[in-house]
Amino acid sequence: MKDIVLAPSAEEAIRSKRVWEFPAGSYATPWWAVKDQRDSFPLLYSICSHAEGLEGDFTISHPDLGALCREIDRLALDDRASNDADLKKALLRLRKLARGAQRRGLSIFGHGD
Repeated sequence: MKDIVLAPSAEEAIRSKRVWEFPAGSYATPWWAVKDQRDSFPLLYSICSHAEGLEGDFTISHPDLGALCREIDRLALDDRASNDADLKKALLRLRKLARGAQRRGLSIFGHGD
């Protein structure tokens, strides 16, 4: 499980309220879609590559949110996502968070439990 927070900095992220609890099954699903395509989906790979503990932590900084949304869009249009409702649901939720953070000038921080 990963706690997802939106904040302007890592220091603020520690004190920020969780906006989504990314359940293990949800990030495992995109992991299987991107695990062999690290070069094509580096930001999604960083989100999904480790499950727990410090290795599970990730940051998608504000300047990278547009690239994250483009990765999500590419994967969502892929046959794997169009045939997998759980994958598509996780991707769309993550995209919605990324767009919201982008509009508000924030970054996405994930903390592995």
